Amino acid sequence: MELNTVRLGPRIAGPRRKALGAALALCAGAALAAPPADAPGPTASLPLEALAASAEATPAARIEAVRALQADPARDALGKLVRLLAAPLPPEVRAAAVDALVARSGRDDLGPNAEAWAAWWKEVSFLPEGDWRLRLAEAQSARAGRLQAQRDAAIRRLGETLPRLHALTPPEERSDLIAGLMRDEIPDVARMGIDLASRALLNAQPLGETVQEAAYQALARPSPEVRAGAARLLERLAPKGASARAGAALQSETDERAAQALLRLAGLEPDEAAAGPALVWLSRKGGARDAAADLLASLASSGSLNVRDRQRSLAALRALGPNSWTPSLVRLLGAVGEADADLTLLVELATMTTGAPQDAAMESLVATDAGLAMAEAAATAHPSLVDPFARAVSVRRPSAAGFWAVMRCSGAERLSRPSIALALRALEPNDVEGASMLFTDPRERDAFLSLWLAQHAQPGPNAEHARLWLHAARARLAMRDGPGALEALDRAGAAAPES
Repeated sequence: MELNTVRLGPRIAGPRRKALGAALALCAGAALAAPPADAPGPTASLPLEALAASAEATPAARIEAVRALQADPARDALGKLVRLLAAPLPPEVRAAAVDALVARSGRDDLGPNAEAWAAWWKEVSFLPEGDWRLRLAEAQSARAGRLQAQRDAAIRRLGETLPRLHALTPPEERSDLIAGLMRDEIPDVARMGIDLASRALLNAQPLGETVQEAAYQALARPSPEVRAGAARLLERLAPKGASARAGAALQSETDERAAQALLRLAGLEPDEAAAGPALVWLSRKGGARDAAADLLASLASSGSLNVRDRQRSLAALRALGPNSWTPSLVRLLGAVGEADADLTLLVELATMTTGAPQDAAMESLVATDAGLAMAEAAATAHPSLVDPFARAVSVRRPSAAGFWAVMRCSGAERLSRPSIALALRALEPNDVEGASMLFTDPRERDAFLSLWLAQHAQPGPNAEHARLWLHAARARLAMRDGPGALEALDRAGAAAPES
């Protein structure tokens, strides 16, 4: 049988045109399936409203006609759908008509009630165009709020249920459950999976490789919250190669929160390839800037930051100015700065600031011999700097040289100062032995050795402790303290290994 081609005129809008075309195609398909006839079927030329209401049309054709009416932007298309509800309809066609009305009007509160829809249409059909559009906007906004509230309630119930489900799941199957949640397309569900994984780590519960792989996949998810959560989870899991994956993800990352987490993950095993993205985020204001500074400082300290990137880091710092520097930015200056001017600036920061910025400046100074000397000079001139100087030495320079630099500027208090005791505690036995030789007063040498040994007291033999007790015995002999020397010798004997 030969079918005439139906041409849709240019006046029919795009969505409506497609829906009408689909409806006509279905009608044509039904005609092809019917016995051959010389004339078209009885519904072939019906208007959309009549086609949707026609009992002779197939349900599929009637539904397509409903969708075409839904796509029609004219206000009267809604009136046709309302009138259609008053007619006897198959359940699937009635459901399609109700869905179309709800989608166009936003009135999901009217349900399938034909009389309620008729009353609504009677109220709004003659409204001026501006009022009509305002009424639609208000209804759609209210509907969106209701849908969001329903979604939030469902997510809350899911959040309450999942931990119980996780607890009831056999231990060997929990990783698969968590990984499945993390792969879910709904961001809230994926975040719940990440939260469950984090709680499992807090409770020292093992996680399988499926969780790790799901976290890697989540680094490419559309939701920045999911990407950030996955990066934080991987930072805690610390699998080998995670830093390289983070560096690759940073190449295309645009969200600050996700970038911050990825930069910290990349800092686990700093790689030179991450320097480029880190420099980009160093130039941007926000939390990711500090993470970028920490990563660049790690690269510089390990010798993995090339000269060009060191200069770019310095240029970015100088463009910001010292008044904008956080502790992370100060530490970056200490890592990439080399000129005397950079060390002088660190001294100024240590002198003029307090708290974390001051500690960061001091830690950056004591990392090098030249900086240590400048920090000692500053602490000698400004006694208030002795404590931050001692804290910095205990963190970045726990050595005989660092300890004595603090001792020389600490005045008469010396070993009685809590910050000095902190610097002393950080020393290794070999540094303690070397530092003790620099005391000219045997009483102070004995106090120094006794304080360190008391801080590190432990049961059982220890050759290094035995050696230090022998030094204490010599100091007490020099003091003509016989009983004290014997006590030190007894302790040395108790600490000495049997061999």
